[in-house]
Amino acid sequence: MVNFLVCGDIGAASNLVKNIILLSNDVYWPFAEPRLEKILKQYPERLKSNKQEWIFLESKIGNYKEYYGIDLSHELDWEQYEKNVRPADKPIVFINHSFVYDLDNFYSFLRKMPSLIVMPITDFGLEWQIRAYCEKKGVEIMHNFTFETDIEEQKTNFIKTYGLGAWCKENIKNLKCIVENRRNHIVKNIDQNHIIPLEWLIEGNDTSVVGKLQNYFDVHIDKKEAFNVLQTWRGLHWPLNDTLNWEYA
Repeated sequence: MVNFLVCGDIGAASNLVKNIILLSNDVYWPFAEPRLEKILKQYPERLKSNKQEWIFLESKIGNYKEYYGIDLSHELDWEQYEKNVRPADKPIVFINHSFVYDLDNFYSFLRKMPSLIVMPITDFGLEWQIRAYCEKKGVEIMHNFTFETDIEEQKTNFIKTYGLGAWCKENIKNLKCIVENRRNHIVKNIDQNHIIPLEWLIEGNDTSVVGKLQNYFDVHIDKKEAFNVLQTWRGLHWPLNDTLNWEYA
């Protein structure tokens, strides 16, 4: 059985794409609860005002090691995958966020299974991605993207000197630079056929989203259900034209 892989850098909505594919009866579903019902539970109305619960809720359909024998979320290792993946009667939809660090590992999967990357293709889409990650992770508790050595000491000294707000702005500025460089590297080295634009998801180009996923993975997805999930997901974010209207833009 050939499984599927969805890849995305932080904040790029790869979990959403995975969930749209999981609506298809052509892919493996390890839960007793109906697909649409369980997926919509990841996007309750309260996330509008509490985005930091988002990452926890999206992991509810994760538990890859428990259900599938291996978790590819943070590492792509073909030998470990072949050794540990549990056979299923339909394709399993895996997700990964680490592909940006080593495209050779990504290629090792792409050669053997359909592997799609979710990423922004415009600067505006990149700004949306950065804001989404920052708000869901929490600006003040994000990982360090600024210092390479003596991280905690340098961070502490920076905050003592300039304040926490200045640290957050500097860290987000560096995050944006890092993610932009990774995006440009992917665009240069990966055929566009293996990319679905983040802009389609945030701008409401839902017909194109479903069409791309159906054609790329050769599955049937109920459009009404997919549109329901996509519209629910978008409704939990800020209005699109407000994307740059936050203090870290």
